[in-house]
Amino acid sequence: MKCLFTVALASTLSVLSAHSGSLDESLRSIAGELSNRDLVVNEAARAESKIGPESLVNEALEFLFASNDATSEAAAVRFILALETFPFDPMVTRFKTCTTSTERAYTLHLLNLGVRDHAKGEIVKKLAESVLYDRGSGLRRYGEARAYSSEGKRVCDVAYNILVSRMGLGEAYPLLDVDNNDLIQRDQMIEKLGVELELPKPPYWEAQSQSSFGPVSSNLASSKSQISIDGDKVKSVTKDDEPPSSLSRSVVFVLSVVTIGILWLLLRKRKSGRKVADKSGSSVN
Repeated sequence: MKCLFTVALASTLSVLSAHSGSLDESLRSIAGELSNRDLVVNEAARAESKIGPESLVNEALEFLFASNDATSEAAAVRFILALETFPFDPMVTRFKTCTTSTERAYTLHLLNLGVRDHAKGEIVKKLAESVLYDRGSGLRRYGEARAYSSEGKRVCDVAYNILVSRMGLGEAYPLLDVDNNDLIQRDQMIEKLGVELELPKPPYWEAQSQSSFGPVSSNLASSKSQISIDGDKVKSVTKDDEPPSSLSRSVVFVLSVVTIGILWLLLRKRKSGRKVADKSGSSVN
């Protein structure tokens, strides 16, 4: 009995090892000829006929995460997208069980690229909303179609772009690009979108946003409402900043000066009246 169990275990391990080796070989072949679309499709179909969807996704993603160059990463991405049946459920499961921000960014990125169905697209949007405030490092410099000259996109950057694209908000919210938008600009746009979608902000994001660049107003609010809000802020600040005691002292001082001026004018008028009376009296005499 023990002998049979050992033989069965060895057989299973050898099959798994063969599958893994076959997939690794396929991905390396694709990396060597990225422009060969037929090769990518054929290798994906061959692997799909031998390996289950969950194992297929896991092995392809492990190859992607272990890659240290643009071509290997692109090979894994194109391989997954070339599968006849996009492994939506395994990818969602992988996203929900991710232990690193890099995994979250890539699985979310792949889900967005691979999903065309509206219902599944809504699920992708929900996943993106769940990580909109995740500042963890995500896509590497070569994580998308072109090489970046600066750092790769964070998870929140990926989520923001997905939400903007899938919700048709491109006119109000430009897509984020790490080459053209610095961290503060990206955080401002992400927070702005989060306010519009009424997504609760975690405390650490609130603190950093307030200290670095202040709260971002709602993009959909009318200009009139923004002006009135700003006016209320100015009024409140003026009232709060000026102490009541100094205001009362200023009023008393102004009233005192006015009173003294009036008294001085009255006295001057009275003196001039006396002089006129004295002159008229002397002329009569």
